Amino acid sequence: MTANIDLKALERKVYRESLQDGIMEIAIGALMYLCGLLIADPKVIFIYALYLILLPPALKRLKERHTYPRLGKVVLHHEKPKPLLTGVFLLLGAAALIAAGLAVSGRLTDSAWYRWLPLSLGLCLACAFAYIYARSGSLKYLAYIFVALSAAVVIGSIQLPSAKDYLAVYLICTGTLSAITGGITLIRFLRTHPPVAQEMPDENARS
Repeated sequence: MTANIDLKALERKVYRESLQDGIMEIAIGALMYLCGLLIADPKVIFIYALYLILLPPALKRLKERHTYPRLGKVVLHHEKPKPLLTGVFLLLGAAALIAAGLAVSGRLTDSAWYRWLPLSLGLCLACAFAYIYARSGSLKYLAYIFVALSAAVVIGSIQLPSAKDYLAVYLICTGTLSAITGGITLIRFLRTHPPVAQEMPDENARS
C-alpha cells in the first residue's frame, strides 16, 4: 500500500514538473486567441490552419531546446481515457468553424444563446483544468478554473455589438491571459532552472 502511494505521488510530481515551463499555456492561449480572431474575421482561417500544422513540431522543438536540457526527458504515462483535453481542443475548433460559417452566411443574429455560449466553453475549460489539477496538484489550475468561469459570466453580462462578439471576446481575452501567464512562467523557468551540464564520458572507465 505504501509503495502504491509513493508511486502515485511520484507520478504527480513528475507531471507537475513537466508543466512548469509554461509552454503548453502559451500554445493553448495562442490557439484560443486565433479561434477568437477566426470568429471575428473568417479570413484568418489560413493563419489558424497554419498554426495547427506548425504547432506539434514547434512544441517538440521548444521542449528539446528549453525543457529537456533543464529537467531531462521523461516519458509520462498517459491515463486512458483522456477525453477532457481532447474535447476542449475539438470544441475550440468546432466552435470557431461553426461561428465563422454562420457569420459568412449571415445567420449569426443576436440571441441569448450566443450571449451565454462563453459560459459553456468556460465549463469545458474548467473541466480540463480540474483534470490537470487532479494529475498535478498545482494550485494555479484552481485559479484558472475561477478565471475561466468568472470571465464567461462577466462577458455574458455586458452588451456587445454583435452576437458573435461574445465568444470571440471570451476566447481572445482568456487566450491572451493564458499566453501571458505562460510567457511569465517560461521566463521564470529559464531563470530558475539552468541547463544541466551533461557528464563527459570517463576515458579511464573505458580502459
